[in-house]
Amino acid sequence: MNFNYILVGKKIKEIRKHKHLSQLSLAEKADKSPTFISLMESGVKGMSLATFVDLANALEVTADILLTEQISNNLQAYSQELAVLLSDCGDYERAVIMELVRTAKKAMRDNKYKFGS
Repeated sequence: MNFNYILVGKKIKEIRKHKHLSQLSLAEKADKSPTFISLMESGVKGMSLATFVDLANALEVTADILLTEQISNNLQAYSQELAVLLSDCGDYERAVIMELVRTAKKAMRDNKYKFGS
């Protein structure tokens, strides 16, 4: 499996936006240029392992969250990501999101033979 910089860049952008950070503020926290952040988020530019760690620290997330789509056994990473997504929700929002997840899971399982999964 090749390392997919596009997926990692998208995940960094998603988390950055969720945390209401601009590219400039992330760049400052990670000691990188805003241009680099833009190019990296779009997958045009790769990054070193040291930069990857700097970005994870700047976003205050673990590396496995940034690598969720690339890790074979990623249940724990998805669980952590879901916890991060729910962390700023109120009780009502959490209840609605959980019901949506339950409904989506049931619909996918009920229709798995229709879609060849």
